[in-house]
Amino acid sequence: MANKSDIPFAGDFSPKEIDLETVLTLARENAGDRAGLNLAVRERYYERPSTSPEQRRKLAYNVTLGMEKYGLIEKDAHLTALGDEVFALAGSPEKMYERFARHILLEMPGSQMLEAVRDMHAAGERVTLNSLRRELDDRGIYTTSANKSMSLMRLWLDAAGVTGPKWKIDEGVFHRVLGISKPELAALADLSPEERAVLRTLAELGTVVDSSRLRRATERAHAIRLNEKGFAKTLKPLAEKGLLLFKPAGGKSAPVAPTPRLLKDVTVPLIEQYGQGLPPKLRALLRQPLSDIVAALDASTHEKGLALEALAFKMMRSLNLDYLETRFRPRTGGRFEVDLLFESRQLGYSRWQIQCKNTARVSLEDIAKEVGLVYRLLSDTIVVITRGSIGEEARSYANDVMRKTSLSIVLIDGDDVKGIIDDPLAIFAVLEREAALAASLKPIEA
Repeated sequence: MANKSDIPFAGDFSPKEIDLETVLTLARENAGDRAGLNLAVRERYYERPSTSPEQRRKLAYNVTLGMEKYGLIEKDAHLTALGDEVFALAGSPEKMYERFARHILLEMPGSQMLEAVRDMHAAGERVTLNSLRRELDDRGIYTTSANKSMSLMRLWLDAAGVTGPKWKIDEGVFHRVLGISKPELAALADLSPEERAVLRTLAELGTVVDSSRLRRATERAHAIRLNEKGFAKTLKPLAEKGLLLFKPAGGKSAPVAPTPRLLKDVTVPLIEQYGQGLPPKLRALLRQPLSDIVAALDASTHEKGLALEALAFKMMRSLNLDYLETRFRPRTGGRFEVDLLFESRQLGYSRWQIQCKNTARVSLEDIAKEVGLVYRLLSDTIVVITRGSIGEEARSYANDVMRKTSLSIVLIDGDDVKGIIDDPLAIFAVLEREAALAASLKPIEA
């Protein structure tokens, strides 16, 4: 079964096709009568001699379906609470479109779609429907490739002045419509999964709660484990960001209170949107042009490791692989983890596990650890990327594994990385070399 798109199908419910106030008026006049609403929309917009009767019915049906999918009407054509709110502003078109845009930004993936656009602009990447779709996939937001849902969502944001041609974002309008400032939004985007879970639980409780009870409630609600002794360290940065009130009590439990900024109808929906996909620190690097990522390869140890992951990410995406997860650790995998997981569904399914080694030399033991994880991850291909060298024993071991199994092991050393930095298309030559090696190790016996 195909995945359901997270950006709803809007049909012909577009500001280029219809007027929002008009279709809401028609819905009020035909409340409880979906067939009557379809007919009213058809008579208002599609009674054209050049359009066949069947096409007229289809176009009108698509408009009302879009109204339903965008939360303005119920299935029976009654206006929803949102529909009533938007219609109440009909005398002020600017406010009416802004209220509808706020719904798109908060209750639909609108804010995350625009955040993806910002990141692509910052990285110097061209925003197209295909490139944006892939960027959203990386953030856990699925969209189908066969419809125009992203374009239609943007058109409604255009109508409110939030966006414009070529995906240009008016940041002032965006933050005004959203009801949250730029620093506040940045704070939400940088939260860890544990911090998100705590805030969502506290927002639902909506009152002062003892920190030990908050920890236990968060664990039960979100099926996670939080460090009992270190829970104050989770709460402290949230207090510094003004999302809750908390003062450590020398290791003892202390009261935690939500602040006015932790609003269920604003903050929580945004926490949900920004809590998917890439880790904040890796995403921050991916927003940078390739030249900045390369420069970070010679930074401090931690930054250097992240930069190598970001470079590996861009390399795998250039191969048209789909991102799955970062820093994946199997539950029974001990202390071992894989840096990046990608997959491909082109013709046949394959899973790629990527390990970035920020060391001077990759050893046999390093390769053996990756091979050991294959049986937990069900990977078909291992990619080891290093700016250093790959030892002869490591290469010999990798060849032996490929000779005796169906596994492919791609080894990319410092010279390869340098070549790819100089010419990103060199990744294809590297993979062709590695594929030729794998083929030579797997002859078919006569």
